[in-house]
Amino acid sequence: MEQEKILMGQRELKRWHLMEMVKVGKITLREAGERIGVSYRQAKRIGRAIRERGMKGASLGTVLNK
Repeated sequence: MEQEKILMGQRELKRWHLMEMVKVGKITLREAGERIGVSYRQAKRIGRAIRERGMKGASLGTVLNK
């Protein structure tokens, strides 16, 4: 199986981390949106992208296959 490398900046890593906190119930989606600096609606979109694609959903970077 090929390993996939995801290039992420600090912003994308923070998005992923905060959405994981939402997933386990430590913070609300609204709080995550405020900490990320996006609206509640955009936070919902980011959360859905992460649920559907994993870390790639938070990343706006390039995906490298190695």
